[in-house]
Amino acid sequence: MKPSVSILSAAAAVFMGGVLSYAQAQDSTPQAHGHAGVRRAGPGVPGEGEGMRGGLLMKRRAERKAELGITDAQEADIKKVRETTSRDRRGKASELKAARKDLQTLLRADTVDEQAVNAKLTEIQAAQSAMMKIRVDSTLAMKRILTPEQRKKMAEMRAGRSERVGKRRHDRRQRFHERSHSEKPGDPSL
Repeated sequence: MKPSVSILSAAAAVFMGGVLSYAQAQDSTPQAHGHAGVRRAGPGVPGEGEGMRGGLLMKRRAERKAELGITDAQEADIKKVRETTSRDRRGKASELKAARKDLQTLLRADTVDEQAVNAKLTEIQAAQSAMMKIRVDSTLAMKRILTPEQRKKMAEMRAGRSERVGKRRHDRRQRFHERSHSEKPGDPSL
């Protein structure tokens, strides 16, 4: 498989997560300590953005969903994939975190048990491999759900987004460079 297809598929999985986050949002009441009409991330608000950006992100996700022509059946299938992937990733992530913590403990001991360290490394590698498999399985599931036309359209949308992000980064670096070189050093006679 070509790397660009794999990247596209992974991007599809990430993108569709955003589309579904919007579709799942049903409660528009503000969360505690939030501003009126602004959704906050937290319990009961899965995958939402924080603060003022949350509403904007929801709007963009809805626009992308409409632009891609995601059907209700596709949306339901995508939701199932996301839920399964999320559940599996959380489980493996907690295993991985615990194994890394155990490895640190083993390495910090006054006397290091090299066999235990090697066993823990094997456990960490297995967990990392499982995480990668979950990601790939999710990508493949998304490829089966989306039509070739939808995947092509998404690739075009992602390419346009990449260009915009790259331009913003360039502009930001340029402004920083201009500011840092326009500041005059202090007067040495003071």
